[in-house]
Amino acid sequence: MEPAPKRTVGESIVQLVVIAILIGILIGAVILLRDYVHSHNASDPPLTSTKPTYNFTCCTAFNTNVIYHPGEIVRLAWTPVESLPGVFPTRTITLSATLSKSFPSVRALKSSAKSGAYNVKVGPFTAAAHPLRVSNRSGAAPVLRLRIPDNARTGYYNLETTESQRDFSVRGGSIIEIHR
Repeated sequence: MEPAPKRTVGESIVQLVVIAILIGILIGAVILLRDYVHSHNASDPPLTSTKPTYNFTCCTAFNTNVIYHPGEIVRLAWTPVESLPGVFPTRTITLSATLSKSFPSVRALKSSAKSGAYNVKVGPFTAAAHPLRVSNRSGAAPVLRLRIPDNARTGYYNLETTESQRDFSVRGGSIIEIHR
């Protein structure tokens, strides 16, 4: 067997430089691949979708001219309203309803709200429905049930409805009449 040829110092330096260049290329490729994968994943927001999104308005099949009685169930059917086109995150919407204290007349209820002596949008409330939680991706029409308390007095009440989600809330109100 012949002994391996001896390398000169110049040849050894050239080999080390070639190895260093190859290692540099490998490290550069790994960094570029990592950045590519990271930017590709970041461009796909995890909680957004192009599916239609909905908000809800209250209330279909609800008649404010009906006289209600203590113990009755008031059915509040919410109508889904498709939002403007766009990409929106999936969110949970909370639908709720509350019933104010009794007033002797519609005029008394409205004047109390205007004067600030009693804010019908704040309370006190005699009843509250268990809130419904729905997805803004659902086009279904949820129904909220509010039970009029057995001890409700004859009078006029503010029925307040609220649709709320993160950073957004819409309130509405109707005056209903209750007789014992």
